[in-house]
Amino acid sequence: MTVTANELSLEEYAKIITIGTKESTFTLGDVNGDGSVNQEDQQLVEAALGTDNDAYDLNKDGTVNIVDISYVNRGMMVQGTGKSVAQNGAMLSRAIVQNIDVDKTDLSEAEIADDKNIADLFTETEAITFSKKDSGEISPEAPLEIPIAFNEGVAMSEVQIATPANGGIEYFNLVLEVEEDGKVVTETIPYGKLTVASRSARDGENVLVVNLGSRKVVKKITIQVTKTEDNETAVIKQVAFVESTLTKAPEAKAAKPQNVSATAGAKNVSLSWDAMANVTGYKVYYGTTQNSMTQVQTTENNRITISGLEKLKKYYFVVVGTSGEWESATSAIVSATPLPDSRPVAPTTLQVTSMDSALRFSWAKSENAMGYLVYYREKGADQWISSDVGDNNSLTVGNLTSGVTYESCVEAYNQAGVSPRSVVAEGAPKAQTINGPALPTENRISNELITVRSDSGAAGNVNWSETPNFNIKHVLDGNYSTFWQSGAYWKDQSFTFDFAEPQSMNYMIYVPRQGDLSYTTGMRDYSATTYRKTADGKYEKIATINANITAKVTKDGTGYLVLEPPESNDISRVRVNVGQWEGAKAVTLSEAAFYHLDNTPAEIADLFSNGTFTELKYSKEETLEKVETLRSRVENTNVFYLNKDMMLRELNDAKTLEKAANWQHKQASSPAAP
Repeated sequence: MTVTANELSLEEYAKIITIGTKESTFTLGDVNGDGSVNQEDQQLVEAALGTDNDAYDLNKDGTVNIVDISYVNRGMMVQGTGKSVAQNGAMLSRAIVQNIDVDKTDLSEAEIADDKNIADLFTETEAITFSKKDSGEISPEAPLEIPIAFNEGVAMSEVQIATPANGGIEYFNLVLEVEEDGKVVTETIPYGKLTVASRSARDGENVLVVNLGSRKVVKKITIQVTKTEDNETAVIKQVAFVESTLTKAPEAKAAKPQNVSATAGAKNVSLSWDAMANVTGYKVYYGTTQNSMTQVQTTENNRITISGLEKLKKYYFVVVGTSGEWESATSAIVSATPLPDSRPVAPTTLQVTSMDSALRFSWAKSENAMGYLVYYREKGADQWISSDVGDNNSLTVGNLTSGVTYESCVEAYNQAGVSPRSVVAEGAPKAQTINGPALPTENRISNELITVRSDSGAAGNVNWSETPNFNIKHVLDGNYSTFWQSGAYWKDQSFTFDFAEPQSMNYMIYVPRQGDLSYTTGMRDYSATTYRKTADGKYEKIATINANITAKVTKDGTGYLVLEPPESNDISRVRVNVGQWEGAKAVTLSEAAFYHLDNTPAEIADLFSNGTFTELKYSKEETLEKVETLRSRVENTNVFYLNKDMMLRELNDAKTLEKAANWQHKQASSPAAP
C-alpha cells in the first residue's frame, strides 16, 4: 500500500511520524479508539499536523495543529496515562535542569522548604513547598514569585504545573521573557481559578494547563502565585514545558497576514499589514465583539480604511489572504475605537457635594467626550488646580479646608479639541463629627502598643471617592469620622496589626463605618490569623479561625462586631479579614480594639469542685464572697464577655448550691420531732 501525504513541516513539533488508518468513535483525545488516551494517540495527532484530517482535528477548527495535541496531553493527565505532567513532546527533565541559569534565577525573595532547589520542579520527587522569605502573606498585590531562568531559550507552547488538589495553588500569573526578532520582550499571562483537567483522583493533584497561544522561545519564566488555600505557602509537585526543545531557531510563520495594525480615525479605522506572497487580495472581517466579526470588506492592497463606523465604540478586525476561493488562516485579532469628528460640547449640571475636608464634583457626560479636565480653587484665588479624570464624570478631592468656599468647572475633550468650560459651581467642605459606640475599657490593650501595617491588603483596596483623606493609621486613631472603605469586594480586605510586645488575648472589637448601621449589620463572617515572633525576628503562624460573626453589638444607631482570634498567650501579630452578606454595603473599618485575655470564666469554674458544676469547692463564706465579686465583674458595663449570660447562670448555680447545702446542714442539725 502506498500512502501519499501533503507536505508537512514538523520543525516546530516533536520529530515523530506515525501513519495510522483506524477510524472509530472515541473520548476526547482517544483517536485510535482503544478506550484510553495515551502516547499512541499523541503520536497519531502529531503525524497529522498541518492536515485537515477530521479524525485528528479534535477542536474541529479545520486544521490539525498544536491545540489538538494539547487536548491529547490533557486527556492523558485526566486518565493518569501521562508520565506525571506531559512528557512526550516535552523537554526531558535532565535537559531542563542542565539549562537552568543559576545566576539569573533569583530566589532572594522566596524560601524553599526541606533543602529543596528549583531543579526539583522538573523531577519525579515529592512536592516542593515555597513561601515568602519575609513571612508575608501571598496576595495579588504581593505575589510569591518563583523565577526560572535559562541559559538557552526554551521553545514551548504550553506550561503545565502539578499542584495538590487540596491546599494547592488557586490563582497565579505567568511572566515570560520571550525572544522575538532578536529582542527579549516580557509577556504576562494571567491564570484564573482552576477550571482545566486535573490528574487522576488517586494522585490527589491538579495539573494547571496554560496554553501560550503559539510556540514561544522563552528565556525566563516567573510563576507569580497570587492565591493559595492558606496564602502562606505554595506547593508545587512538578513543572513541564510542552512542545519544548532547546533550539533557538525562529518560529516558522504560518500562511496568514502578519503584523496587522489598526489606527483609529474620525468614524473610521485604517488597517495595514505585511504583504503576502501568492495571493490576489485580502478580506477584512470586523464587528463590535470578537465573536461577531461578520462584516467584511475586500481589498487588493495590504491596507484599507473602513469608514462609516460608530464613534467611540470598540471594533475588532482580522485579515485573511485570498486567491480565488481560497482563504488563508486568519491574522491575529486587532482592535480600535473610531474617534468623533468634532469636539465635545461643554459639560452640564455640575454639582458639588460637601464632605469632611473634601468635595465631590460630578456632572453629566458630554456627547463626543473622551475625557474630562476638572478645575478647582479657593474662591477668589488666581490659579486653578487641574485634574485629568479620563472618561469618569466625577472627582473627589481631599485635604481641603472645611468651611472654605471652593469653585470648580469642567472641560470635555477628544482628539478634535477641548470643549468650552462648564458653568462654575461652588461648595465648601464641612467638618463632620460622627458618633460611634462606647467600647469596653477594661483589659483593653493600649493603641500605643499596636501598629497597623502599611502593607496590609486593605491599604491597596480603598474607595477613594468615599474616603479621599484615608490613611491606614485612621483605624487606630479613636476618631469615628475617619474610616477605611473597600474599593472592591473581590480584592484583599485584610488588616495586619503588630504588637510591640507579646499579648495574651481572646477577642477584639471591629468597628465598621458609623452613621449607617447597615455597615455593621451587613457583615457576615471573618477570618483571623495569629502569629508569634521568633527569636530571629520572623513571624510564625499560631492558628487561623474562619467563622461567622455571632456577636454584633448595636445601641442608639451605633454598632460594632466582636471577633475571636485564636486564643494564645504570645500573640505578636494578628491579621483579620471581614466579609459581607451578598448585596450588603461595602466592608469598612473605622476603629479596631484589642483586649487582654480575661480569667473570669476560669475563676467561675473554680467555684466548683467537679466538672459538672454540682459541688462547691469552698466554704459558705468564701463562696458567697467570690460569687459577689465575680458577679460585679461580669455585670460591669466596661467589660465585654462573649458568654456573659452563661457566666451569670453559673454564678447563680453556685449560690443555689450554697443555699441547698446550708438548708441540708440545718435540717441535719435540727432535733428530731417527738
